[in-house]
Amino acid sequence: MRRTWTVTRFLLPVVLAAAAAQLVTFSAQDLRIYRQAGAALWQGGNPYDLPQFFAYAQQGFGRVDDRTLQIWTPPPSLFVPLLLGTLGRNAAVVVWLSALGLSVALGIGCGRRQRPGVGIAAAVSAAALLSPLLAHGIAWGSIASFEALPFFGLVLVLSRAGSRPAGLGALLFLASFKPQLIAAPLVRYAIGVFQRRDLLGSVPVAATLSAIVVGGAVLLRPALFDDYLTMDRTVFFAHAASTVCLPRVLNAQPWVDLWRYSLVVALFLAIATAFWKATAHLSPGRQLVEFSPLTFLVVPYCWAHDYLVLLPWLMLLLHDSFQDRHAARRGLFWLGLGLWLAADVILARDLDLGHHVARYPLVGALCVWIAVRLLQLRAERENSYGR
Repeated sequence: MRRTWTVTRFLLPVVLAAAAAQLVTFSAQDLRIYRQAGAALWQGGNPYDLPQFFAYAQQGFGRVDDRTLQIWTPPPSLFVPLLLGTLGRNAAVVVWLSALGLSVALGIGCGRRQRPGVGIAAAVSAAALLSPLLAHGIAWGSIASFEALPFFGLVLVLSRAGSRPAGLGALLFLASFKPQLIAAPLVRYAIGVFQRRDLLGSVPVAATLSAIVVGGAVLLRPALFDDYLTMDRTVFFAHAASTVCLPRVLNAQPWVDLWRYSLVVALFLAIATAFWKATAHLSPGRQLVEFSPLTFLVVPYCWAHDYLVLLPWLMLLLHDSFQDRHAARRGLFWLGLGLWLAADVILARDLDLGHHVARYPLVGALCVWIAVRLLQLRAERENSYGR
């Protein structure tokens, strides 16, 4: 019976996705451009060239409009576009929705596994806080779930005793699709490579898989690296000005003001060092979860729907905060909750224009909650040493 439920809960998102694919029009921005880029590459075309998107769209690979953009994914991370490029319209939507459903399910399981007592209430609350952000992602065809899914898998594998290097390496490779979304956990993982033998063994596995993807992509398009290095990034810089992260809120993006961005990096390193000390007693998987929000303090490019990777962390924060009796920490938590809910309301009212306004309360809430979480982790560490 238990095995039947395990199989059912993983198949259910796929079944629902297959049904929804009949109702979803293939107009989602991100999903469309990644699928078109993959289709172009399979035909030997340039996946980084916007005019070729229009040419391949006319051959039935999807439609385009005046908002269509080219991808900026480097060659080693092209495995998702290559996958989507082989699929038809409905099949691509099924894979996309399945990845989203599975990532939410896996994220909830990941959060519940990290700490005893984290139950369904924390899961529902975290999902509710993320729902307006995910609605924005669904409207735009966000493929952040293709990054969240291997990240949650990596955390779960690290939470078990006797992790295998091959499995960790495969998940690490899959997580290289959009590494900017988990930059802080990856830094923590990289440092852990020198501390655990099984982590060290995962690196050559990930490197081998990346080399296979690069080799296959270059066979399809020998000039692929030249295409990537010479692509027009003007639109990228303009597009990135609308993103949701601390460097954007402070107008400290590296292509705008490198000196100001270096101060943001220094702040990130100081906070990461504090988290390093506060999480030293935790398991490797839990450490990656606790480091996940720090990414959005330093990464210069991300969107509100990319906050999906924070699902387990939000569950831990909500669980501990609802039970916290420390007045100052509780006050800061409720301040952050008010800011986050304000961002949710703004996004719910207008998914497009609201995104530009919501970044301020959303990043503000994240900064407040990072401070709260650091205080909670320090208290947890003191209690663990005091026993």
